[in-house]
Amino acid sequence: MSTIREKQQPSSYAEKPWLKHYDYWVPKQTNFARQPVHQMLNLAAAQFHDRPATVFLGAQLTFSEVKERADKLATALSRLGIRKGDRVGIMLPNCPQYLISFFAIVRLGAIVTNVNPIYTPREVALVAKDSEMRVIITLDLLAGTVLGVQTETQIEQIITTSLGEYSADPQTATAPAGTLSFSGMIAGVSAPELPHVEIDAEEDVAALVYTGGTTGVPKGAMLTHYNLYAAAIQCTLWGGPFVRRGEDRFLLVIPYFHVYGLVVGVLFGVWQGAMQIPIAKFDANGLVPAIIQEKIKARGWNFRVINAGLSGETTAGGLRRIDWVLQRPIAVLVLALGANDGLRGLPVGAAKHNLQAIIDRTRQKYPQAKIVLAGMQVPTNLGQEYTTSFRALFPDLASTNNAPLIPFLLEDVGGVPALNLPDGIHPNPAGHHIIAENVWKVLEPLLQSLQEP
Repeated sequence: MSTIREKQQPSSYAEKPWLKHYDYWVPKQTNFARQPVHQMLNLAAAQFHDRPATVFLGAQLTFSEVKERADKLATALSRLGIRKGDRVGIMLPNCPQYLISFFAIVRLGAIVTNVNPIYTPREVALVAKDSEMRVIITLDLLAGTVLGVQTETQIEQIITTSLGEYSADPQTATAPAGTLSFSGMIAGVSAPELPHVEIDAEEDVAALVYTGGTTGVPKGAMLTHYNLYAAAIQCTLWGGPFVRRGEDRFLLVIPYFHVYGLVVGVLFGVWQGAMQIPIAKFDANGLVPAIIQEKIKARGWNFRVINAGLSGETTAGGLRRIDWVLQRPIAVLVLALGANDGLRGLPVGAAKHNLQAIIDRTRQKYPQAKIVLAGMQVPTNLGQEYTTSFRALFPDLASTNNAPLIPFLLEDVGGVPALNLPDGIHPNPAGHHIIAENVWKVLEPLLQSLQEP
């Protein structure tokens, strides 16, 4: 009987084959900071104190203002009895209150527990019980979901806010019965009184991020302060020459409660001193107005962009709503209707009549208002004659009304799979950035002329 000793082969991973795919500026290894993750906000507030940290619904907060509110909320949470290791839920869409809440919680050494705001009551109860959260911060509109399962959990307090509280037209909402007011708690702290908390960055958990539960019950991934700090710095190293501290702007569509949004949005954004533009709910129609608004602000112009569009709207629908849109004064109307008429094969003459009526009503109410017309095109599946007459509709209207024309709103986007959703019709976020540029080429000189005396 003989024994054959197999020669042990070294692991194929020992040579780290992935390193050959790194760009030249990415180091093979680095020494990450062993710091509590709230230090990111401290550093950003010190270095970029007057720079906008968030721009949301027409309003902005500087890094100093975010830190001040986070410190006051931390003080208020401490007065509620929140201590190191306690779990505090955040059940919010993308909004400034998320950043404030996150940094307030980790400042106390407590653990952020992310809760998807579209969870059902059963799913909220599952995460609340599994994490043993003591407090949850959510929208006033979602308070009923949490209140309905509170007795099944260890939740002691529910803190509510509204998206409108941090908009350009802030409205103080009354907290639903059985909840505490987010803004009221912050306003109730005249000066922060922060406890001293010892945090072991490599051992102490900063956040519980739950899996989606697509293959079973959601499970909470325990992420330490070191995990999160290192992940954010990795983004900086990977970005190399393409990221600029104190200059970047992040349009955040991916949710903060997702680990990607938490790391690349909340943490990397704060570390970079980037201005974050959180989108509370993904709405393709809202992306272009948000981008245009930031371009306007970057030039110091005093125009406010209002998204008056509706997904799937035809020119007839726009005509029915124009009087409502014109209830508030406007300086410029960007008229981007007609695509849905073309996709449905509606008569070109009717679309032209509706668009002209919208222009006439606008100029009747606001004679000084400028009209910008967005050109549309349709594929040839409805016949070459229809396609040609539809395309000519927009230059004709622009000429008749002496209105600036965006030749084709979807230029460099239409028909490009990588820039559209799977349906091949609606642009994805990357496509919307190009559309915004198409609009801006025409809109910028017009707004510039309105600024001149």
